[in-house]
Amino acid sequence: MPRVEIDNRIIEVPVGTTVSAVVEGLSLPCSSKGICGRCRVQITGGVSDPTPQEERHLTLMELADDIRLACCTTIQGDCRIRRL
Repeated sequence: MPRVEIDNRIIEVPVGTTVSAVVEGLSLPCSSKGICGRCRVQITGGVSDPTPQEERHLTLMELADDIRLACCTTIQGDCRIRRL
């Protein structure tokens, strides 16, 4: 299972787990549908490719800076998540 570093702790989660399921207390006004674009986090490491929803809400610069939508991104390998 992938190891995820978040909030100065490391947890293991199954491949395919959404980042929003890992980040406690994250506000998801659109119920994880990728509509609002408010669940932005910075992620480095093994995650899914950007979804069409993310490409609508995030600029190319944000994507280049590893900014992603937690509700649309899935964990594929070891990674580090930083809340924004």
